[in-house]
Amino acid sequence: MSDKTTKQKVSLDQRIAELRDRKPVYLNHGEALMLQGMATASWREPRLAKDHIALED
Repeated sequence: MSDKTTKQKVSLDQRIAELRDRKPVYLNHGEALMLQGMATASWREPRLAKDHIALED
């Protein structure tokens, strides 16, 4: 059984508990900005137009 399959069987409550139990990770300012940008980009709503996809900001 692969790690991916094993991770899929973990319930959401178990995963939340695991994340809460983790020690904090300290980031520098640049890393924090990068992660914030990645999170923002992942929440953008894709919109289809004629020949391209535009991401709503």
